[in-house]
Amino acid sequence: MPSHSWVDEGHLAALLERLRQPPATVAPRAPLTSAPPTLAPPTAPLPALPAAQPLASARPFHSEQRSLDGRLADLLDWIEERWQPQAVFLADQDGLSLAQRGDESFLPLAATTLLNSWRTSARTLDLPLDPVLEIGLPNDQRLVVLTGESPWGILTLGLCPTRSLEATAAAELRRALGVAIEEPRT
Repeated sequence: MPSHSWVDEGHLAALLERLRQPPATVAPRAPLTSAPPTLAPPTAPLPALPAAQPLASARPFHSEQRSLDGRLADLLDWIEERWQPQAVFLADQDGLSLAQRGDESFLPLAATTLLNSWRTSARTLDLPLDPVLEIGLPNDQRLVVLTGESPWGILTLGLCPTRSLEATAAAELRRALGVAIEEPRT
C-alpha cells in the first residue's frame, strides 16, 4: 500500500539549524529558603493478625491416597484443619491451579507471577530463591505464598490465613507438599 508524507522544507531546515547550535546554558537554581514539605503519616498501618497459637492437634501431614488428586485434596484438608485459611491453593509454575479452596480464583496466577518476579530479582541480587512471601490484600487479608520443587517443575502453595503463622509453618508446609507430590510406594 503506498504511503505519502509531507515534510515542510522550511520547518525541517529550522530544526536542523537548532541542532547545530550549542546547547543553551541554564541559570543555577536559587537555594530553598524554607524546609521541604513533610509527608503526612499513613492513615493506618495494616492491622496485626491474631498471634499464632500452638495447636494441640498439630499432626504431620500424611495421606493414604494413591492418586495425586486425592493426595492434593488431603493436603488442602490438612492445611484447612491446621490454619483455617480463608483460601488455599496449589498452582503449577504457570499459575494454573492444581487444587484450590475458596472463592479467590485470581490468587494462583497472581501469586505465581509474584514469585516468578521475586526469583528473577533474587538471581540478580543474590537473594534466596525460595522465599516465603506475605502480601497484604484488600480488606485486611494477607496472602502467604511459598514454592516447592516437584518432578514437573516449581509449584506455588498459597493460603490466606486468618491468624499469623508460627515460625515453623513454612517448613511444615514444604514438608507436607513434598509428601503430597511424592509417588506412593507399592
